[in-house]
Amino acid sequence: MSSGPQKIIFPSDFPPGKETHGLRSWKFWCVALAFLGLLSWAYKDHFDNAFAFDDAHTIERNGALDTLDIWRFMSDPKTFSTLPHNQSWRPGVTIVNSVDTVLSDMSDGVPDQKVFHIHIFISYIVLGIFLFLFILYLLRLSFPENKWVSWVALFATGFYWLHAANAETINYIISRSDGSSTLWIVITFVMYFYWKAARTYLLFLVPMILGFLFKETALMVAPLLLIFHLLFTNQSKEKKTGWIAVGAAFIVAVIVYGISTKMTPETWRPGGNDPVMYLFTQAFVIVHYFFTFLLPVNLSADTDWQYVTSAFDTRVMAGALFVGVMIYFAFRFARKPETKVASFGIAWFFIALAPTSSVIPFSEVMNDHRIFFPFIGLVLVVANGAVLLLRKYENHKLGQPVRFALVAAAVLMIGAHAYGTHKRCEVWNDGESLWKDATTKSPNNGRAWMNYGLAFMARNDVDSAIILYNRCLALNPNYVYANINMGVAQARLGNDAEAEKYYKYALLLDTVNPECYYYYGDWLIREQRVDEGIALLERGYQKSPGHSGINELLRIFREQDYVTPLQLAIETADKNPSPENLVGLSLAWYNAGEYLQCALAAEKAVEIRPDYGIAWNNICAAYNKIGEYDKAVAAGKKAVEFQAEDQRGPKSLAQSNLAEAEKQQKHFSDLAQATKTNPTYDNWIQLSLEWYNVSNFRKSKEAAEEAVKVNPNDATGWNNICAASNHLGEFDRGIEAGKKALALRPDWELAQNNLKEAERLKAASAPK
Repeated sequence: MSSGPQKIIFPSDFPPGKETHGLRSWKFWCVALAFLGLLSWAYKDHFDNAFAFDDAHTIERNGALDTLDIWRFMSDPKTFSTLPHNQSWRPGVTIVNSVDTVLSDMSDGVPDQKVFHIHIFISYIVLGIFLFLFILYLLRLSFPENKWVSWVALFATGFYWLHAANAETINYIISRSDGSSTLWIVITFVMYFYWKAARTYLLFLVPMILGFLFKETALMVAPLLLIFHLLFTNQSKEKKTGWIAVGAAFIVAVIVYGISTKMTPETWRPGGNDPVMYLFTQAFVIVHYFFTFLLPVNLSADTDWQYVTSAFDTRVMAGALFVGVMIYFAFRFARKPETKVASFGIAWFFIALAPTSSVIPFSEVMNDHRIFFPFIGLVLVVANGAVLLLRKYENHKLGQPVRFALVAAAVLMIGAHAYGTHKRCEVWNDGESLWKDATTKSPNNGRAWMNYGLAFMARNDVDSAIILYNRCLALNPNYVYANINMGVAQARLGNDAEAEKYYKYALLLDTVNPECYYYYGDWLIREQRVDEGIALLERGYQKSPGHSGINELLRIFREQDYVTPLQLAIETADKNPSPENLVGLSLAWYNAGEYLQCALAAEKAVEIRPDYGIAWNNICAAYNKIGEYDKAVAAGKKAVEFQAEDQRGPKSLAQSNLAEAEKQQKHFSDLAQATKTNPTYDNWIQLSLEWYNVSNFRKSKEAAEEAVKVNPNDATGWNNICAASNHLGEFDRGIEAGKKALALRPDWELAQNNLKEAERLKAASAPK
């Protein structure tokens, strides 16, 4: 067969007879039904598989899904997720999630995952049908008179349907974004291939746009269509139509991408931080994806792969060599009509990977569900090779044995994948099996250990959960969710001080994450610190109005017209500002976590009754909480003096508070003196951190200011200034310092969060 451009032929142009060989055969349809039956068997146990990963914030706790409001989903990207960092504009996903939520039995307050799995599985079957038509058309282009192309297209579809790696996407519910966008991409091409009006009037762009509403990868239709026309069109009339279509696809891609960029909230984060190292890492990740296609024996729900640290890493070199070889074969295959489908398949593989395997850095360098769309390209390569082999031996004396061997190999391979898919569905059955598998295959993945711990918490094995959480924190001490969950576990054991320590640290790490406010606020309410808990939940609501857990807790208090102890104390003190009522108010402020207000209320009480020992004790306790130890010591001495007559209760409490104040006063006095004697950058930073940890933000800021005078080129000092300024209400200084911190260390998530908080607080404090 000669090389060079060839004419595109459409179904009506195919000669009758050979091209429909198989399609008119009862054997063909029996095999098709057999594949469908095998697919149903492979996935038969997955319909009850639990929600996992990002399903929690996109589905389980996403109160926006309770009502099907398509216009709201289209116009408000915050409905996609309750986590600000994960809120992206994917209204298609939000709409289908809402449909499945509305159809679910919500008697226990959580959607029924079975409804979601059924919907996704039906979509997967539909994808297979369109994929068959897609592969069949491409094979007909290169082999218009070969009688085996229908069979090869069928077996290729069965292979894709049952590929074990695809089980990662089908089981992971929120990955329906990958499945649905891929479905619409394939429909786009099928419409373009088989429907003349879709080409002429650009109707094929409609499914491309619908696919984009599920995931941005649908925009890859434009470059894929370009490659298709470069490979398969000639100088005929359809070439002009084709190039108009390609141009229109790129224009629409740019427009919808612009809309998406405008719609995506500023809080969204891809998760990664180094585009260059991420790109270098992807070189070997692509090799892994390729071998996963060939032999998916090491599938993991969450891998422990990390960024490479050098462009000269052997994995980078090996990956670059592999990519280069694949590109070489893509160009070589493009020269001959009979291998152009393979060339298109290789191009498809790389183009489909581009959104997640290029310069946009994600927190995970690889995920097995990312290969759902790219694998179609490799299936095309396999299909092209199979037709070439069949054609080579078609009239050979070994033709029959070769066909038998090829079919046997295909059946064996597809059967093995069906078994592998079935086993992966078992792994995804619940949290314990899923995360046990992940920790076995990815032992350096802190998130996997944490999620494994959650499975033990679910069956109330708290001690085992804490062991696993500690494994996670040893690998990633700044992992927000591990700190939250450790707080939950410690609280369940009654270790309240430890629980609060972890809750506070989680909130310090990420002031934008509503989960920090939800779990900490819920714990505070259970500890009878209702005012403090409600205040924290209100802050969480501001971050994420759609968080169902926060909404439910706040609803309980709002519907009961609940008057908090603080509100009652304020009203009582306003009506009758007696020393007793002012002390009651100071206690209410203390329980609400407003320690300065506590001290001020108690100081008003001692203005009226200077010998009121309980008021002096409240002042001492409050100033201890905000690191004002000089004031705490003075008040504590007064409390002990005026409560000397009672050795059992108040005096012992006053003595304890005074002892703590004197201890901390000496500690910080010694530390400050040592820092002034040896005023190094590290010593000022340590002093700043210690003042911050005891909530004396003024002195923390002053120490950090001294630190940046010594070394203005380290981000830590500027970050400390930003964090302390946020608490002091000095938002302009906080923004200025936060920007300097990020200029020195752009990838520091803690500094990013502090700067965002400074900007948010400034905006909130502006006159309305």
